[in-house]
Amino acid sequence: MRRVLPLLLLLAACDGDAMPALTHALRAPAHAAVPRDTVANDTAPDDTAPNDTVLVDAPAPSQLEAPAPEAETAPSLAEQVALPRTDALPEVGKWLAPARRCGRQGRRRFCNGPRRAPAPHGPAGALAARLGLGTHRAAAELVRAEPRGAWMEALKTELDLQPSAAPLHWPVDGARFGRGVTWRGRGRHRRPKHRGVDFTAEVGTPVRAVADALVAYADNTIDGYGNLLVLLHGGGEVSAYAHLEAIHVFPGQLVRAGQPVARAGNTGISRGPHLHMEWRAGGRVVDPMRRFPRAHLPGWMVREFEGEEALVCLRAGRP
Repeated sequence: MRRVLPLLLLLAACDGDAMPALTHALRAPAHAAVPRDTVANDTAPDDTAPNDTVLVDAPAPSQLEAPAPEAETAPSLAEQVALPRTDALPEVGKWLAPARRCGRQGRRRFCNGPRRAPAPHGPAGALAARLGLGTHRAAAELVRAEPRGAWMEALKTELDLQPSAAPLHWPVDGARFGRGVTWRGRGRHRRPKHRGVDFTAEVGTPVRAVADALVAYADNTIDGYGNLLVLLHGGGEVSAYAHLEAIHVFPGQLVRAGQPVARAGNTGISRGPHLHMEWRAGGRVVDPMRRFPRAHLPGWMVREFEGEEALVCLRAGRP
Protein backbone atom coordinates (compact mmCIF):
# COMPACT_ATOMS: atom_id res chain seq x y z
CA MET A 1 0.00 0.00 0.00
CA ARG A 2 2.89 2.33 0.78
CA ARG A 3 4.30 1.81 -2.75
CA VAL A 4 0.91 2.45 -4.47
CA LEU A 5 0.05 5.70 -2.54
CA PRO A 6 2.67 8.03 -4.24
CA LEU A 7 1.51 6.80 -7.66
CA LEU A 8 -2.12 7.61 -6.87
CA LEU A 9 -1.21 11.10 -5.64
CA LEU A 10 0.66 11.73 -8.86
CA LEU A 11 -2.33 10.60 -10.97
CA ALA A 12 -4.67 12.76 -8.92
CA ALA A 13 -2.51 15.81 -9.50
CA CYS A 14 -2.71 15.27 -13.24
CA ASP A 15 -6.42 14.50 -13.31
CA GLY A 16 -8.60 16.34 -10.84
CA ASP A 17 -11.59 14.05 -11.48
CA ALA A 18 -9.73 11.12 -9.91
CA MET A 19 -9.44 12.75 -6.45
CA PRO A 20 -12.88 11.70 -5.17
CA ALA A 21 -12.20 8.08 -6.09
CA LEU A 22 -8.84 8.25 -4.36
CA THR A 23 -10.40 9.64 -1.21
CA HIS A 24 -12.99 6.82 -1.16
CA ALA A 25 -10.31 4.17 -1.62
CA LEU A 26 -8.24 5.53 1.27
CA ARG A 27 -11.26 5.60 3.60
CA ALA A 28 -12.36 1.98 2.71
CA PRO A 29 -11.35 -0.70 5.25
CA ALA A 30 -8.20 -2.66 4.44
CA HIS A 31 -10.02 -5.98 4.52
CA ALA A 32 -12.86 -5.00 2.20
CA ALA A 33 -13.71 -7.71 -0.34
CA VAL A 34 -12.71 -7.05 -3.93
CA PRO A 35 -15.31 -8.05 -6.53
CA ARG A 36 -14.29 -11.27 -8.27
CA ASP A 37 -15.04 -9.84 -11.73
CA THR A 38 -12.31 -7.20 -11.21
CA VAL A 39 -9.56 -9.83 -10.81
CA ALA A 40 -8.66 -12.05 -13.70
CA ASN A 41 -8.26 -15.80 -13.01
CA ASP A 42 -9.06 -15.27 -9.33
CA THR A 43 -8.61 -18.67 -7.60
CA ALA A 44 -7.88 -17.46 -4.09
CA PRO A 45 -10.12 -19.10 -1.47
CA ASP A 46 -12.72 -17.03 0.27
CA ASP A 47 -11.84 -16.93 3.97
CA THR A 48 -15.36 -15.84 4.80
CA ALA A 49 -16.99 -18.89 3.14
CA PRO A 50 -18.53 -21.31 5.57
CA ASN A 51 -16.50 -24.49 6.40
CA ASP A 52 -18.44 -27.74 5.95
CA THR A 53 -15.87 -29.82 7.91
CA VAL A 54 -17.14 -30.89 11.34
CA LEU A 55 -14.53 -31.60 13.99
CA VAL A 56 -15.32 -34.28 16.59
CA ASP A 57 -13.42 -34.56 19.85
CA ALA A 58 -11.42 -37.81 20.17
CA PRO A 59 -12.75 -40.17 22.85
CA ALA A 60 -10.91 -40.29 26.12
CA PRO A 61 -8.75 -43.40 26.73
CA SER A 62 -11.18 -44.51 29.41
CA GLN A 63 -14.02 -44.44 26.85
CA LEU A 64 -12.26 -46.83 24.45
CA GLU A 65 -13.72 -50.33 24.53
CA ALA A 66 -11.29 -52.68 26.28
CA PRO A 67 -10.59 -56.01 24.56
CA ALA A 68 -12.58 -58.90 25.98
CA PRO A 69 -10.41 -61.11 28.25
CA GLU A 70 -9.66 -64.58 26.92
CA ALA A 71 -11.79 -67.26 28.52
CA GLU A 72 -9.77 -69.47 30.87
CA THR A 73 -9.94 -73.18 30.08
CA ALA A 74 -10.98 -75.24 33.08
CA PRO A 75 -8.45 -77.99 33.95
CA SER A 76 -9.44 -81.49 32.94
CA LEU A 77 -10.17 -84.18 35.52
CA ALA A 78 -6.85 -85.83 34.73
CA GLU A 79 -5.03 -82.57 35.50
CA GLN A 80 -6.95 -82.11 38.74
CA VAL A 81 -6.13 -85.57 40.13
CA ALA A 82 -2.60 -85.93 38.72
CA LEU A 83 0.24 -86.11 41.20
CA PRO A 84 2.69 -83.22 40.66
CA ARG A 85 5.72 -84.35 38.68
CA THR A 86 8.52 -84.44 41.20
CA ASP A 87 11.22 -86.86 42.31
CA ALA A 88 10.35 -86.45 45.98
CA LEU A 89 7.74 -88.30 48.00
CA PRO A 90 4.47 -86.32 48.14
CA GLU A 91 3.74 -84.50 51.37
CA VAL A 92 0.88 -85.99 53.39
CA GLY A 93 -1.57 -83.44 54.77
CA LYS A 94 -3.52 -85.82 56.98
CA TRP A 95 -3.03 -89.51 57.79
CA LEU A 96 -5.84 -92.00 58.19
CA ALA A 97 -6.80 -92.82 61.77
CA PRO A 98 -4.31 -95.26 63.34
CA ALA A 99 -5.32 -98.92 63.12
CA ARG A 100 -3.19 -101.94 63.92
CA ARG A 101 -4.78 -105.11 62.54
CA CYS A 102 -3.12 -108.30 63.78
CA GLY A 103 -3.74 -112.00 63.12
CA ARG A 104 -2.09 -115.42 62.96
CA GLN A 105 -0.71 -117.59 60.20
CA GLY A 106 -0.34 -121.02 61.72
CA ARG A 107 1.71 -120.51 64.85
CA ARG A 108 3.06 -117.19 63.69
CA ARG A 109 1.44 -113.94 64.74
CA PHE A 110 1.58 -110.94 62.39
CA CYS A 111 0.31 -107.37 62.27
CA ASN A 112 -0.70 -105.31 59.24
CA GLY A 113 0.28 -102.04 60.79
CA PRO A 114 0.88 -99.54 62.04
CA ARG A 115 -1.47 -98.02 59.48
CA ARG A 116 0.26 -95.25 57.49
CA ALA A 117 -1.77 -93.99 54.56
CA PRO A 118 -3.08 -90.50 53.66
CA ALA A 119 -6.73 -89.54 53.99
CA PRO A 120 -8.37 -88.98 50.55
CA HIS A 121 -9.52 -85.44 49.78
CA GLY A 122 -10.23 -83.02 46.93
CA PRO A 123 -11.14 -84.01 43.36
CA ALA A 124 -9.14 -87.25 43.60
CA GLY A 125 -10.98 -88.31 46.76
CA ALA A 126 -14.32 -87.50 45.11
CA LEU A 127 -13.37 -89.58 42.06
CA ALA A 128 -12.43 -92.55 44.23
CA ALA A 129 -15.72 -92.32 46.14
CA ARG A 130 -17.72 -92.16 42.91
CA LEU A 131 -15.96 -95.22 41.47
CA GLY A 132 -15.98 -97.20 44.70
CA LEU A 133 -12.17 -97.31 44.97
CA GLY A 134 -10.15 -97.38 48.16
CA THR A 135 -12.34 -99.95 49.92
CA HIS A 136 -11.47 -103.44 51.15
CA ARG A 137 -13.84 -104.90 48.56
CA ALA A 138 -12.18 -102.98 45.73
CA ALA A 139 -8.75 -104.25 46.79
CA ALA A 140 -9.99 -107.85 46.99
CA GLU A 141 -11.44 -107.58 43.48
CA LEU A 142 -8.31 -106.07 42.02
CA VAL A 143 -6.00 -108.82 43.32
CA ARG A 144 -8.35 -111.67 42.40
CA ALA A 145 -10.37 -110.71 39.32
CA GLU A 146 -10.50 -108.44 36.29
CA PRO A 147 -11.16 -104.74 36.98
CA ARG A 148 -14.74 -103.51 36.76
CA GLY A 149 -15.94 -102.12 33.46
CA ALA A 150 -16.76 -98.77 35.08
CA TRP A 151 -13.17 -98.45 36.28
CA MET A 152 -11.73 -99.15 32.83
CA GLU A 153 -14.19 -96.75 31.21
CA ALA A 154 -13.11 -93.99 33.59
CA LEU A 155 -9.43 -94.66 32.79
CA LYS A 156 -10.00 -94.25 29.06
CA THR A 157 -12.62 -91.51 28.81
CA GLU A 158 -12.06 -89.36 31.91
CA LEU A 159 -8.34 -89.78 32.60
CA ASP A 160 -7.06 -90.64 29.11
CA LEU A 161 -4.91 -93.42 30.57
CA GLN A 162 -4.07 -95.73 27.68
CA PRO A 163 -2.36 -99.16 27.59
CA SER A 164 1.41 -98.96 27.37
CA ALA A 165 3.90 -101.44 25.99
CA ALA A 166 6.87 -99.57 27.46
CA PRO A 167 9.20 -101.45 29.84
CA LEU A 168 8.23 -101.29 33.50
CA HIS A 169 10.16 -98.91 35.72
CA TRP A 170 12.38 -100.57 38.33
CA PRO A 171 10.47 -100.00 41.62
CA VAL A 172 13.37 -99.40 44.01
CA ASP A 173 16.57 -97.57 43.09
CA GLY A 174 19.60 -99.79 43.57
CA ALA A 175 17.52 -102.79 44.71
CA ARG A 176 18.44 -106.34 43.81
CA PHE A 177 16.17 -109.16 42.78
CA GLY A 178 15.44 -111.36 45.81
CA ARG A 179 12.76 -113.89 44.96
CA GLY A 180 10.45 -114.35 41.99
CA VAL A 181 7.08 -115.84 41.23
CA THR A 182 6.91 -119.56 41.97
CA TRP A 183 4.24 -122.14 41.16
CA ARG A 184 2.90 -125.41 42.50
CA GLY A 185 1.10 -128.12 40.56
CA ARG A 186 0.84 -128.65 36.82
CA GLY A 187 -1.66 -128.09 34.05
CA ARG A 188 -5.09 -127.10 35.27
CA HIS A 189 -3.93 -127.53 38.86
CA ARG A 190 -1.07 -125.06 38.51
CA ARG A 191 -1.35 -122.35 41.16
CA PRO A 192 0.98 -119.56 42.24
CA LYS A 193 2.89 -120.33 45.42
CA HIS A 194 4.70 -117.00 45.71
CA ARG A 195 2.56 -114.46 43.85
CA GLY A 196 5.07 -111.70 43.35
CA VAL A 197 8.66 -110.51 43.20
CA ASP A 198 10.70 -109.52 46.24
CA PHE A 199 13.20 -106.64 45.98
CA THR A 200 15.84 -105.90 48.57
CA ALA A 201 15.13 -102.59 50.30
CA GLU A 202 15.78 -101.05 53.68
CA VAL A 203 12.96 -99.54 55.73
CA GLY A 204 12.11 -96.07 54.45
CA THR A 205 13.54 -96.56 50.94
CA PRO A 206 11.35 -94.76 48.34
CA VAL A 207 9.19 -97.05 46.19
CA ARG A 208 8.31 -95.94 42.66
CA ALA A 209 5.32 -96.69 40.43
CA VAL A 210 6.30 -99.15 37.69
CA ALA A 211 3.95 -97.53 35.12
CA ASP A 212 1.33 -94.80 34.72
CA ALA A 213 -1.68 -95.68 36.85
CA LEU A 214 -4.67 -94.67 38.93
CA VAL A 215 -4.32 -95.26 42.65
CA ALA A 216 -7.05 -97.80 43.49
CA TYR A 217 -6.27 -98.74 47.10
CA ALA A 218 -3.99 -97.51 49.89
CA ASP A 219 -4.62 -99.08 53.32
CA ASN A 220 -3.83 -102.13 55.46
CA THR A 221 -7.08 -104.15 55.54
CA ILE A 222 -5.76 -107.12 53.47
CA ASP A 223 -4.34 -109.70 55.88
CA GLY A 224 -0.67 -110.48 55.46
CA TYR A 225 0.15 -107.61 53.08
CA GLY A 226 0.65 -104.92 55.72
CA ASN A 227 0.37 -101.40 54.33
CA LEU A 228 -0.65 -102.15 50.75
CA LEU A 229 -0.74 -99.92 47.68
CA VAL A 230 -2.67 -101.09 44.58
CA LEU A 231 -2.40 -99.31 41.22
CA LEU A 232 -4.70 -99.79 38.22
CA HIS A 233 -2.97 -99.36 34.84
CA GLY A 234 -4.32 -98.33 31.45
CA GLY A 235 -4.42 -101.82 29.97
CA GLY A 236 -6.30 -103.29 32.93
CA GLU A 237 -3.12 -104.57 34.60
CA VAL A 238 -2.78 -104.25 38.36
CA SER A 239 0.40 -103.73 40.37
CA ALA A 240 0.47 -104.20 44.15
CA TYR A 241 3.18 -103.04 46.59
CA ALA A 242 3.12 -104.76 49.97
CA HIS A 243 4.79 -104.61 53.42
CA LEU A 244 5.23 -100.85 53.13
CA GLU A 245 6.25 -98.65 56.03
CA ALA A 246 4.09 -95.79 54.70
CA ILE A 247 2.05 -94.88 51.62
CA HIS A 248 2.17 -91.29 50.31
CA VAL A 249 -0.65 -91.36 47.72
CA PHE A 250 -4.38 -92.03 48.08
CA PRO A 251 -7.16 -93.52 45.91
CA GLY A 252 -8.24 -91.36 42.98
CA GLN A 253 -4.82 -89.85 42.28
CA LEU A 254 -3.07 -90.29 38.94
CA VAL A 255 0.62 -91.25 39.15
CA ARG A 256 3.27 -91.54 36.44
CA ALA A 257 5.91 -94.20 35.87
CA GLY A 258 8.91 -93.67 38.11
CA GLN A 259 7.20 -91.33 40.59
CA PRO A 260 7.86 -92.07 44.29
CA VAL A 261 4.63 -93.26 45.92
CA ALA A 262 5.57 -95.04 49.15
CA ARG A 263 8.33 -96.18 51.51
CA ALA A 264 9.51 -99.78 51.81
CA GLY A 265 8.97 -101.46 55.17
CA ASN A 266 8.41 -104.66 57.13
CA THR A 267 4.65 -104.75 57.88
CA GLY A 268 2.34 -107.75 57.49
CA ILE A 269 3.69 -111.27 57.02
CA SER A 270 7.30 -110.36 56.37
CA ARG A 271 10.58 -111.88 57.54
CA GLY A 272 12.57 -108.69 57.02
CA PRO A 273 12.55 -105.30 55.29
CA HIS A 274 11.85 -105.62 51.57
CA LEU A 275 9.36 -104.74 48.85
CA HIS A 276 6.94 -107.39 47.66
CA MET A 277 5.48 -106.43 44.26
CA GLU A 278 2.76 -108.30 42.36
CA TRP A 279 1.68 -107.87 38.74
CA ARG A 280 -1.68 -109.10 37.47
CA ALA A 281 -3.28 -109.13 34.02
CA GLY A 282 -6.84 -110.31 33.47
CA GLY A 283 -7.11 -111.14 37.15
CA ARG A 284 -4.22 -113.64 36.95
CA VAL A 285 -0.75 -113.56 38.45
CA VAL A 286 1.92 -112.78 35.84
CA ASP A 287 5.68 -112.77 36.28
CA PRO A 288 6.68 -109.15 35.54
CA MET A 289 10.42 -109.75 35.23
CA ARG A 290 10.33 -109.97 31.43
CA ARG A 291 8.95 -106.43 31.25
CA PHE A 292 11.75 -104.82 33.28
CA PRO A 293 14.89 -103.48 31.56
CA ARG A 294 17.40 -106.32 31.44
CA ALA A 295 20.11 -104.10 32.86
CA HIS A 296 18.46 -104.63 36.26
CA LEU A 297 18.08 -108.41 35.98
CA PRO A 298 20.52 -111.01 37.31
CA GLY A 299 22.82 -112.52 34.69
CA TRP A 300 21.38 -116.01 35.04
CA MET A 301 17.86 -114.67 34.40
CA VAL A 302 18.93 -112.76 31.29
CA ARG A 303 20.58 -115.89 29.88
CA GLU A 304 17.48 -117.90 30.67
CA PHE A 305 15.20 -115.40 28.88
CA GLU A 306 17.52 -115.22 25.87
CA GLY A 307 17.60 -119.02 25.64
CA GLU A 308 13.83 -119.23 25.73
CA GLU A 309 13.50 -116.54 23.06
CA ALA A 310 16.01 -118.33 20.84
CA LEU A 311 14.07 -121.58 21.24
CA VAL A 312 10.80 -119.86 20.28
CA CYS A 313 12.43 -118.34 17.17
CA LEU A 314 13.91 -121.72 16.23
CA ARG A 315 10.54 -123.42 16.47
CA ALA A 316 8.94 -120.66 14.39
CA GLY A 317 11.66 -120.92 11.73
CA ARG A 318 12.95 -117.42 12.35
CA PRO A 319 16.68 -116.57 12.64
